Amino acid sequence: MISSSQRGLGLTQTHLQLSAAKLAKPYKLCVPRRHRRCCCSNGEDGDGEQLVQHCSMKTWNTPLTDPANPDLPPIVALGKFDAMHKGHRALCMQAAQMGGQPWMMSFSGMGEVLGWPARLSLVADSDRPRILAAWTQDCRGHTPRQRYVPFAAVRHLQPEDFVAMLAEDLQVAGVVVGENYRFGYKARGDAKLLQELGQQHGISVAITELLGAGVPGRVGEVPTDGSYSTRAYGGDSIRSSQCAVLLLQQSTAGCPAVQGGPEHLLDSRW
Repeated sequence: MISSSQRGLGLTQTHLQLSAAKLAKPYKLCVPRRHRRCCCSNGEDGDGEQLVQHCSMKTWNTPLTDPANPDLPPIVALGKFDAMHKGHRALCMQAAQMGGQPWMMSFSGMGEVLGWPARLSLVADSDRPRILAAWTQDCRGHTPRQRYVPFAAVRHLQPEDFVAMLAEDLQVAGVVVGENYRFGYKARGDAKLLQELGQQHGISVAITELLGAGVPGRVGEVPTDGSYSTRAYGGDSIRSSQCAVLLLQQSTAGCPAVQGGPEHLLDSRW
């Protein structure tokens, strides 16, 4: 029924019927093509490409893809990557040597889920893209990328289910871990089990020895045999927790494995 005011505007019954039909149609959100696979918040490099992805409970298990290298299979380094030190860079270098696009996969919200005290990351999210870009030359020209997966989404996975998720959901071709890596519900899986399960799912698994921090000037150099050994570099292995202690103390006192200060632990191109 048309009111006198609507009739004064020149509206007819047909106009009202067409307007009602348009309102009855569901609204469709138009998502740009480059964001359709993983609608995660991200840090970007100078070309606007995603380097760091913070995924939600709905988007965390989308395939790992690199717009710049869509044909390269994703090779994933697993760990916390809190400090982004030279040991982490070595994992990305190993991933690149395996012939794929290096990725770092971390877990967000772990402290909240496990009831740990809240604290900031040693490397700010805003600075991670710059550090990843600085590792490009060391990774055969491929800039490593990082994805944060909500810990709450995977904490219940048994080791077998975790590896199946890597193969089927994230579609990774290879995995790189340190020799002390633990995974799965209540950390029931170790690096050896990861290698066995990876073989069952068609995933190549490289286990690297922890990078040492004891010999100034040699940390971060790549051995000719492609290994990353604590013995090859001397001293204790580099750990994010060790970096945190040194930064808090602003000193290397009491830590003979780190000679010359935290700069021998952290990436020199910060």
